[in-house]
Amino acid sequence: MKKRNLVAGVRFMLLLAAFAMLMVAIGCMSPPSGDIKYPSPTSDLPPFPYTTPLPPPAPTALDGVYIKFDPNPDTPTPCRRCADYRPEGGIWALTFDKGVFRIYHRETGWRSAGSYTVSGNRLTLFNDPPCIEDIGVYGWNLEKGSLTVQVVEDECSFRLRGQNLAAIVWASCQPPPQETGAGSRWSKPNSCP
Repeated sequence: MKKRNLVAGVRFMLLLAAFAMLMVAIGCMSPPSGDIKYPSPTSDLPPFPYTTPLPPPAPTALDGVYIKFDPNPDTPTPCRRCADYRPEGGIWALTFDKGVFRIYHRETGWRSAGSYTVSGNRLTLFNDPPCIEDIGVYGWNLEKGSLTVQVVEDECSFRLRGQNLAAIVWASCQPPPQETGAGSRWSKPNSCP
């Protein structure tokens, strides 16, 4: 009886070792070569109302496309299970369009989309897939083609969403209103669509 249990135990350990080696081999495989096409930051997939109803599709004071360049030279870091909204070096695009926000990191292809509302200088983000139960509240200021965001409260992705959005000023890809007189002197920021 003891010999039979020992043989069964050895077989199980060999099977477990073979499975572990197979998993390591699969994990070490490189992605297919060639150009990988990443979705546009303005893809048309609407947010899903995870915990909060979608806001009505009405224009807001923030509507438009914004770009920032994170100069961090140590990124992007290859990662299969990185935290969402992790600040990475390179070009980021942020789009607000009638209650739908989209964010996109050009170098890694990471993206997300959710809902937003604006009330005065308060911006509220919700229905964001990485943080379906988290609602982010921010202060914002759009002046002279620059959008600054200040975190009031946001637990999304270990607070990384707030750090990412507030760390660097976003350049507006829309010319300022003509009535300010600045429209004739405006030059479109690099990397704007």
